[in-house]
This record gives sequence, C-alpha cells and structure tokens, in this order.
Amino acid sequence: MKHVMQKVIVVTTMMFVSLCNYAYDFIVNGVAYNVISNNDLTCQVTCNFEDGQMAESSRYRGDIIIPSSVEYKGENYTVISVDDGAFERCINVKSITLPQAVTELGYGCFADCSGLIKVTLPDNITELPGDCFSGCKRLASIELPESIETLGEYCFEYCSSLTSMLIPENVKVIGRSCFRGCEKLGTVNIPKNVSRIEQKTFKDCLSLNYITLPPSLTSICESALEYKPCRLVELKCTSETPPLVWEEGIGTSINHSYFPDEIYNSVTLLVPKTAYNKYKAASEWNKFKKIQTFEVETTDDPDISGGKFVTLRVSTPNLGLMEYRYPYGYDAKFSIKPSTGWKLESVSFNGEDINADSEGFYSTGPLKESGVVYIILSQCDYSGIDNSVDYSPIKVAFCNSIIKISGRQDSLPVVVSDMQGRIIFNGYSDEVPINSRDCIICVKVGDKPFKLYVN
Repeated sequence: MKHVMQKVIVVTTMMFVSLCNYAYDFIVNGVAYNVISNNDLTCQVTCNFEDGQMAESSRYRGDIIIPSSVEYKGENYTVISVDDGAFERCINVKSITLPQAVTELGYGCFADCSGLIKVTLPDNITELPGDCFSGCKRLASIELPESIETLGEYCFEYCSSLTSMLIPENVKVIGRSCFRGCEKLGTVNIPKNVSRIEQKTFKDCLSLNYITLPPSLTSICESALEYKPCRLVELKCTSETPPLVWEEGIGTSINHSYFPDEIYNSVTLLVPKTAYNKYKAASEWNKFKKIQTFEVETTDDPDISGGKFVTLRVSTPNLGLMEYRYPYGYDAKFSIKPSTGWKLESVSFNGEDINADSEGFYSTGPLKESGVVYIILSQCDYSGIDNSVDYSPIKVAFCNSIIKISGRQDSLPVVVSDMQGRIIFNGYSDEVPINSRDCIICVKVGDKPFKLYVN
C-alpha cells in the first residue's frame, strides 16, 4: 500500500505543478539553461518558460537539437544534463537530439511529450530515470545506448505506440510499471543481469506475445503480467531454479494463485529440460496447463564456438530492430508468427532469401559472422471479405467467437486455418471456437474453400 500511495501523490502533484522549477539562467537559440558550475563551466537544459507562463505557446516545439556547449557571459559552458521535467508536457515537440556530453537525465524529463516521435540519446548515460518517457504516445521505437544500467519506474508507461524494445545487456534494474500500458509492445528481451521483475512491469501490454526470462531471474511479481485479454503465447524461463512468484506488497510467496487464470490455462511455459521436475513441483509454476522443455545449448565447445559469440539482428520495417547473441558456428533457427492483421512476405539473411523448412522453421546456417535477418511483413487486406459466406448449399459464418457451418453433409471434413496455413481445427464439427480477432480465417468444407473476416 505504501508504494501505491507514493504513486498517487506524484500523479496528483503533477496535475498542478510541473517538475521543472520554471526558472532559467539564460536562453540560447530558444533553449533554456541553468548553470551547474561556474568553475567547471557546466550547465543543464531546463524549461523555457517562467512562473505563470503555462500556455502551450510558451513551451518547446518542433525538432530540438541540443548543442554540446553554449556561450554565456563570454564563456563556453558544456551541456552535461537535462533538468527534471525539462520537456514535460511539450506536446508539440517532434524530436530531441542530445549531445554526447550529457551523462544525466532528470526525473520525468520527457514525460507526456505526446507528439514525440524520435529521440537520440548520448552514449554515456547509465540511467533512464522514473517517468522518463511516460505518456509519449507517438514514440514507436527508441535505440537505447549500451551504457544503460537502469530503467526507472514508470519509464515507458503508456507509450502506446511502442512496438518493440531492445533492452541493452548491461541493464540490471527494470523499475515497476516500466512498460505498463504499452499496448502495441509485441516482444521483449529481458537482459541476463536482471534478477527481479517488479510490480506491473508489463501490465496492460495487450499485444505482448513472447517473453524470455533470463537465467539470472530469481523473482517475478504476480502483477507483472496482468492484462486482459491475455495474448501471451509463450513464456520462456531459462533459469534452472524456478523464480519466486511474489505478491505485490508482500514480497514473499504464499499459497495463492498469482498469475491470472488465462495465463495458467493458455500460455505455454518453456523450461530447461533438466529443470522440468523442479518447475512441476514449484509453487505457481506447477499450475501451468502446458509445460514444454527445451535443450540448453552449450557454448563452450572449443571445436565449434570456442566460447565466441556473434550478433544476430532481426529487423522489420514494422516492429523495429531486435538483437540476439548466438554461439559462433551454431545455426540460428527461428519461427515467425506475424501478429494479427499482418502477413509474411519474405525473409532474408545477409541479403539472401531463406525459406522455412517443412516444420515452419527458418535457419541461417552455421553463424561465422554477425548478420541481419530482414523480415518483410504487409498488412492484410480485408476489403471485400465478409464474416458470412454462402456457398450453396453450405453457409459459413462467424458469430459470438464461433465459426458456424450449416448445410454440411456429415461425411464432409472441416479444416480451419489461419492465413499462414497453421491448422486451427481439423474434424467434423459444425461449430469451431475462434480466439483470434481482426484477421482472416480460412475454412475448407470438403473441397469448398471459404474466407471469413473475424472481427
């Protein structure tokens, strides 16, 4: 309860008083600065309006480029930080570029910049503070420097356009509610140094399909994966020891069903083959209906990897850039499952087209150098396709989450699949439940094909 109350106080305060002090020492080219040290000749970026000037017309707007140094009273001052709330609620700012000399960002410095599309961060910052980008609703992607070690609480909260996030390997701390409300976020990698997943980290991430938890993880909060409807397909735990699942506000495990029932019933839990029995016996993890195993690949074979790794980057124009490390000399084998409303056009590796095998997996072949897998997706065209098709005497329609078939002879089989050819149902029923939404479903009754728009 203490944590919740602290958050309410912060939000209430921000409604009336900006985090910025509304005062500055000087302005250069429309950007306001405060002097940090006259001896060291350092300064920080701050708000560009004073007390009483709350009108949007007085705030920053457009494309903001901060120089590495600015002149003040005949001296050149180096810009080394950004003040608390410096750009807070500057809704007309479209892009911000910070110089390499900046090493510190203030609390909520870009909060509620609802028009912000692009940010260029310096290479030497180690922390994105609390509320750093919260409420940046148009920010679809951001490249984080490798120096980052901490993502503060509420850091990307309600960044509703954020589709992918490559978290640097050096990150050790991901604050509570860090990605809360990022409703388009599809895939997240948790770095190997993170040991704890905090409260509501991924709450209301409605598009989150796949999560991989690192071997270093020792605990995860029950509210971290709280969102409805649950579209999580796979939760992969790579730790040999099942992480503790703890209840928000308690910090210890008790005999209580933590994760939402949807997760226990529908999500596939992937665990190391050698740790299967541990997860089957562990509190909360043993409630998953579908538990599968994977082989942990060794990377210290001197004849193959020699302990070396190569970098594999996966890039799409729709989802941004994701980065993985693979042992030298090993195949990178992967499957592609487009999100609802998208279809796969092509896959290439280092400029050469590659095709899926009979089981639907793509392979780069033995990796001897870093490379890029480039995936082309296109949005499905649903024009002209209805949710009811009459192919006399057979009629197929979608209603109340069920595909209903009428006029079928008992001997005619029914095959239901998605646009990627994955079989959803194969049998003789006249009613087939469908969980997907806003997509095309293919139905074949005997030799008659149908296409339905499932909304």
